Amino acid sequence: MRPRHHSSHALRGTLLSTLLVLAATRLAAQGPTIGIKLGASEARQHFSGSSGSTSRTPARTAPTVSLTAALPVRGPVGIQLEAAYAPKGHAYPSGANLKSDYLEIPLLLRLSPTRARAILPVALLGVAPAFELSCGGQTFLATVGPGPGPPPQPRDCNFDRQTRYDFGYIGALGLDVPMRRGVFTAEVRYTHGAQNLVPRFEFVRVFNRSVAVLFGVRSGGAR
Repeated sequence: MRPRHHSSHALRGTLLSTLLVLAATRLAAQGPTIGIKLGASEARQHFSGSSGSTSRTPARTAPTVSLTAALPVRGPVGIQLEAAYAPKGHAYPSGANLKSDYLEIPLLLRLSPTRARAILPVALLGVAPAFELSCGGQTFLATVGPGPGPPPQPRDCNFDRQTRYDFGYIGALGLDVPMRRGVFTAEVRYTHGAQNLVPRFEFVRVFNRSVAVLFGVRSGGAR
């Protein structure tokens, strides 16, 4: 298991370094087109047991926002950097929930046609390191017998996560609609968490996963 663990970290580091070098090169050559995206995110946590069993929590739905900088590289290929408020965690119908909010820094390859069209399809693929901004929530104690149960208790995030860093892979499909001033954007995005949030537990691994729908505007031309 250890070689695979180190190999995974090496792969993440290589991907991040490559994208950062490409982005820095393009930034030095020309300015990016700047944008903002707003939307809603549906986040869950996935559990993987040592016996091979898997399960997932009900979803937490929350607003999300992202600032973007798009950089053309060559032809249909570009790079997109973002700084996003990323709500994660889960929410049960009972009211128990985990609200963990992150500053996510996606580094994405961007594929989009270069020819002028009324509507341009866009595909995004890349990595998303994230850093915890806050963590909270509430939990309910089990009750026996009739009558109201005890009031909800503040959640201890130290049990739900043992690291304040997250890492995931992003895949997204969207549309760009050129306007007189700038571009209107629409996007559906999936973030596949790859960072085990409880590395000290041997019997279970926990990962963040989320789907987001985003709408926004970006300065500049069709790309």
